[in-house]
Amino acid sequence: MEKEFYFKHDKTTITISDEMLKIKRKGLSKKITHGLSGEKEININNITSVQVKKPTIFTKGYIQLAYTGSPETKNGILAAGLDENSVLFVHKDQEKIDEIKSYINSIIYRKKDNSSTNNLSVADEIKKLKELLDQDVLTQDEFDAKKTELLEL
Repeated sequence: MEKEFYFKHDKTTITISDEMLKIKRKGLSKKITHGLSGEKEININNITSVQVKKPTIFTKGYIQLAYTGSPETKNGILAAGLDENSVLFVHKDQEKIDEIKSYINSIIYRKKDNSSTNNLSVADEIKKLKELLDQDVLTQDEFDAKKTELLEL
């Protein structure tokens, strides 16, 4: 899946694929504040959080992406405008921002679920298998085979 979101007011495009999030900025002011290429790629699996500040009548909003090792801007809209991991947006773009945030958060939560599942100890796994054996869901042979596999005997 690849989806592109264009923010006309800020001349910025966010493209999301299964592996990468790309931020591409156009315009001279963007080249000055965000480097000559105006592009940023972030591995989507490395994103740890998404912060959204909604726009008001007087100010733009912003979406900020954080990942391990990235600086986090904490000085509001002015700092976000210079931050390479943030994109400014206006009120009419709120729906796009919500979709981006939702998609990234689903990846973050899925990652957390997988890591907590993988962190079960061998003893916990054997205990679960024993419960299944006691409930006659597993046979003794199935239980023994899986236990041996878990204990790497």
